[in-house]
Amino acid sequence: MAVRVPAFLTRPLAAARRPIRVLAPEVAERIAAGEVIDRPAAVVRELAIRRVIIPLSPAHFSALGMLMADRRRDFVRTHFHRLADVSMAQLETLYRSIQDEGARALSADGEQLVFERAADMRYVGQEHAVAVPVPADVGSEAARTQLKQAFDTAHLKRFSHNAPEEPAEIVSLRVSAIGRVDKPVLPRLAQGGAEPRQVGASRGERMVIFENAPEPVACQVYDRLALLAGNRIEGPAIVEEPASTTVIRAGDHLEVDAFGHLVVEVGGV
Repeated sequence: MAVRVPAFLTRPLAAARRPIRVLAPEVAERIAAGEVIDRPAAVVRELAIRRVIIPLSPAHFSALGMLMADRRRDFVRTHFHRLADVSMAQLETLYRSIQDEGARALSADGEQLVFERAADMRYVGQEHAVAVPVPADVGSEAARTQLKQAFDTAHLKRFSHNAPEEPAEIVSLRVSAIGRVDKPVLPRLAQGGAEPRQVGASRGERMVIFENAPEPVACQVYDRLALLAGNRIEGPAIVEEPASTTVIRAGDHLEVDAFGHLVVEVGGV
């Protein structure tokens, strides 16, 4: 019996490609695809992306990221002052009080607490502010100069122009309190050969109906849980796992990396 790759997977491509177009190029090159992998394959062809990395357990990848994410609380306190007039010692005291609030809010149980400081700043007379990284200690006059230079640099990066000779003002103070979570060491796969000849890797051949294909296509089917690092699979092929199915089209090929991710090279791009 032939298995059909449904047409509805190709219809929402316009909506799917919009957020990808705004990604940084280096991120767009490494799209991590989810449950049904054929739709991202169509998107990457249209966007001429040459490589797709499908992580281990793609249907659960976001859950893994959530469990590995550091705990974080962000705090903002309004503090409207011209930079030239503000007391730097008072500014340092305010930042420390916000950090104390963050430490209490996280109640870190053995976690390493770190703090990231920033200030919303603008030139006097401007409406829009720019977030500027702030050093760990701003209690000195030298920090006032560093903060102005950092703001001028951030303004140039954000708006493509700045005015170092113009006075600046602080709008608000920001502190991110971060509780570092211990990250697990991800296991590595055993090394295999280029051809997945190990027991259990192949599930035989299946006829698959692709959209716009004149007739069913014979595809080798593989069990992802049995693949080894270095295994290489040429399309057309199907890679199955408990919660996802990966479709490798004709002209594409994949290689399993050391952590079990499927690195798909898209042909004809």
